[in-house]
Order: sequence, then C-alpha cells, then structure tokens
Amino acid sequence: MKVREIFELMGGRPYIMRLTDLQPARLSLMATKNHIPSHWVRLFIALRPELDWTYLLDSDSPKYAEIRANSFIRDLRAQRMREAEKPRVAEMEP
Repeated sequence: MKVREIFELMGGRPYIMRLTDLQPARLSLMATKNHIPSHWVRLFIALRPELDWTYLLDSDSPKYAEIRANSFIRDLRAQRMREAEKPRVAEMEP
C-alpha cells in the first residue's frame, strides 16, 4: 500500500485531518506501518474514485472490489476521468 502517495493525492495530511478528525500521530502511524484501515480506504475510494486504486493499494484486492464496482462510484470515476481529459481554457490560450 502506498500510504504516503495516497495521503498526497487525497489532498495532504491537513486536509485528511479535517476530513476524518484523525490526529497527526495517527496519520504518522499509518504512514510508518504503511497501512490504512479498510474503513478509511473505502472512504478515500468513494471520495476520489478517479485515482488508480489498484496501483495505490498494490493489489486488485477483492476486499475493495464491492465499492469500486458500485455503479455510483464507477459513474463518478468515469465523469472525473472525462473532465481531467478536457483541455482547460487557460492551457489553450497562447
């Protein structure tokens, strides 16, 4: 599991602390042990389905297959992936 990368992609530790009410020591422990409890992983997947969770979790674990297969999560992932592919107006201007 790529805990530090997950934290970064989720918006950083300060954002995760505000979101989850976890203390810095708890996040440090997760990073040190390189493990995030499954209930937090499920929340992170639901919030950021567009991330490559197979890569971030180092597996295609059936443990999280149900949430990744959820139709709402799949649709949200597809929508965000399409949005990420659209060129932004500022990028198009010289």
